[in-house]
Amino acid sequence: MGEAPRARARPVRRAAAFAALAFTGCFTPTWRNLTPGEGVARGSVVLVGRFAAIPPIAQLNAGGYGNVVIPGSMNGNAAAYFTSDLSVPFSHEPTSDPFAGVWTAWVPLDGWFFIEVPRREALFFRGVAYVTNAGSSRIEGAARLPIRPGDRVAYVGEIAAIRTGDRRLAVRSRLADARAAAEALGYGALVTEPWQVRLAEPTGALR
Repeated sequence: MGEAPRARARPVRRAAAFAALAFTGCFTPTWRNLTPGEGVARGSVVLVGRFAAIPPIAQLNAGGYGNVVIPGSMNGNAAAYFTSDLSVPFSHEPTSDPFAGVWTAWVPLDGWFFIEVPRREALFFRGVAYVTNAGSSRIEGAARLPIRPGDRVAYVGEIAAIRTGDRRLAVRSRLADARAAAEALGYGALVTEPWQVRLAEPTGALR
């Protein structure tokens, strides 16, 4: 009799994992990444940067379930969370939004993002959600994005989530790499704009 709960545990965990995956996959991001060739729309600012996880996130790993296909934009991307108010509590419950009034955008797990957002005075990065063949996970880490009125392209740097040891967000500037990537990916109209360096400013530990 003592073996029955263990025998049922894996199917239960598997059902929960795929419920979380389905929730993450069905949402529509608030903001979009520019497509190559597009310029900056009036009243908008384009956030240019890169998200990195250390160690890297493996979406298909030996600890997960087999025969899993990660569909659509979930494959190769994380859902990034943004807010104008850091006082709102962050939830790690995978089948609901992390907090009220969340703004979202896809960011590559290995690559540069070019996110078009409405100009605003206060903007914070709050973390990401991603899926693997074991389900959905969230990383909570806050950083102020110090964009200013009049910015058209704001370079926010490489935002790295260090997930071992002293867990934290770390930011470094790779401006030359970002401009080279924009040129190579076909964002010529973006390259001709003045880029303002507005490096993200981490505000606390990683959770």
